[in-house]
Amino acid sequence: MFLLTNVLSFREIWKLLLILMESNLRKVQHVKQQFRMGTQKKKQHSATEEVEKEKRYSLFLHNDDFHSFDYVIDALMDICHHSTQQATQCTYLVHFKGKCDIKQGSMEYLRPMRQALSGRSLKATIK
Repeated sequence: MFLLTNVLSFREIWKLLLILMESNLRKVQHVKQQFRMGTQKKKQHSATEEVEKEKRYSLFLHNDDFHSFDYVIDALMDICHHSTQQATQCTYLVHFKGKCDIKQGSMEYLRPMRQALSGRSLKATIK
């Protein structure tokens, strides 16, 4: 402290201390705010997860021996908005496993997709 008083006046030292304290106070307030926001998001997230779990259904596409791979891939891309890679993977899973979960969501979200797939003579179910 003695060295600082030789270079800076007490008033200047006091100003520096106040600036440092204000800076640290802002940091502490910011951290507290972030913590509060994080806990609020977790509470909101868990509440929405519970609602979604209650209304979560899966749209399954079933295998058939009539349609080509390209036909099924195009249908998945058009109706379910899958990427080319995702539609191809689902098509192979349907072919080798007999069925595949191609989309998840509420009944209101999946019903039009199931109807559109049925309109293209593909067998799809919602469970």
